[in-house]
Amino acid sequence: FPSHDNAETEQSILALLLSGDYLHLEIPEPGLFFNHANQEIAQAIHSLINEGREVGITSVWATLQSGNKNIVCTHGYLGSLASALIDERSYSSTLGILKKAQQKRDLMDLFDRIQSQAPISDPSETLQFAMTELARMDRGKRYEELVLPSFESACSIVHENIPEPEFIIHGLLRKGQRMMVQTASKAGKSWLSIYRAVCIASGSPYLGESVTSGPVVFVNFELPKWHITIRIRKICNFLGIAVPKNLIIWNLRGKRFTDVTLLADLERQIRKLPNKPIHIELDPIYKLYQGREENKTEQMAGVLALIEDISERHDCSIAYNHHHSKGDKAKNHMLDRSSGAGVFARDADVIVDLLAHTEKNCFILSSVLRTEPTPDNFVIEWSFPIFKKREDLDPRKHKKTPPSRSKEISPNILIECLGTTWTKSTDVLSTATRDFGVGRSTFYDLRKKAIADGIIEIHPTTGFLRRPCPSSPSPVDLIPTGESKSVHP
Repeated sequence: FPSHDNAETEQSILALLLSGDYLHLEIPEPGLFFNHANQEIAQAIHSLINEGREVGITSVWATLQSGNKNIVCTHGYLGSLASALIDERSYSSTLGILKKAQQKRDLMDLFDRIQSQAPISDPSETLQFAMTELARMDRGKRYEELVLPSFESACSIVHENIPEPEFIIHGLLRKGQRMMVQTASKAGKSWLSIYRAVCIASGSPYLGESVTSGPVVFVNFELPKWHITIRIRKICNFLGIAVPKNLIIWNLRGKRFTDVTLLADLERQIRKLPNKPIHIELDPIYKLYQGREENKTEQMAGVLALIEDISERHDCSIAYNHHHSKGDKAKNHMLDRSSGAGVFARDADVIVDLLAHTEKNCFILSSVLRTEPTPDNFVIEWSFPIFKKREDLDPRKHKKTPPSRSKEISPNILIECLGTTWTKSTDVLSTATRDFGVGRSTFYDLRKKAIADGIIEIHPTTGFLRRPCPSSPSPVDLIPTGESKSVHP
């Protein structure tokens, strides 16, 4: 191979593929080629290989003629590629040259997009735009891949033989779905998550249900590395199994990242695995917030979109741990028990809720599924180091929170329902009702007092509310706890 010119490089790659000696070679994607005629030839080669047909000049030319009447490639050009044939031993290095050339083209395209599309008025937004585009390039997502699909006729869809995704956890979670597990803080969510990961990776039953065995990636944001290894060892010893070889741990405690860098690094690491994961555990989800406010729907929607992107990209199920809001959750429907914005309950395909049972160390497990019938509630018991199903306990007997001795609610709770941006009073009311059990009349009493005392600010024209900003003329401190009998210290 005498020259590193890109045109000759592309021709050399195609010449070896057209020679028929391609079965053990990496087949390049058509987008790797810059020349339009070469792109057409590469696409035809892909089609023939996918159909199990032999690749050669005659079959490629027939495919080009049948597939596109306005082809750029000519029969003479196709025949001339034989003169560019290289030795098979040079194929890998030659293909590497093509990939580097594509990377350079991608970078040039990125620079053009930054010049034409980036919000240059704000340097931080420009940097975020560039980082997002670089991550997209690293993950192989191009703009043409992001084009939305065309309309489809319902009549044609219903006649397609679309297979149902297999269950990862029988009757509960399918491949490609997202599951949220919610309960009170320190109730054992991480133990349950590790137990679930071990069961799927090893093929062991999970809470009495069969699983599909396969590689699992456990993204550990919270536990020290030494401690998660202890938990894995104890669970495996209890189950009487060896630590599964396809259980992959990604320890990120104390590490700094953005959602863009996290996603790009996850992509790189998964590409190195011999087999793609069928399931990913994220423990816990709040580590993905990166400064976002949990009560802001639009901000949490961005976090959940990140999780959806991972699931769709790798065609795997994802489970993540979330926590209940404050107060007695037994009074709330399970969909209203999670902390933060309501988008959590709307986004997940499967929601699993754990509520304290009257029996010590026991929890009522209830679930809501988007695509399956709602399973019956049942009770699980924390029996170190795993949770086990308790068929003998009544799932209707939940633990009751003793009534508060305090009769007065402090206006300070409105601070936790607000951010520093202006928010509708009705939205604040919804948050206060969900998180603190505040009724409508009580809310407006608290609102009036909080505004009078300077705890919160009200917009003079819209009536919207917000926390006092540091730049406010005279920020007022919160009411001292001793001056109000508050259920929220």
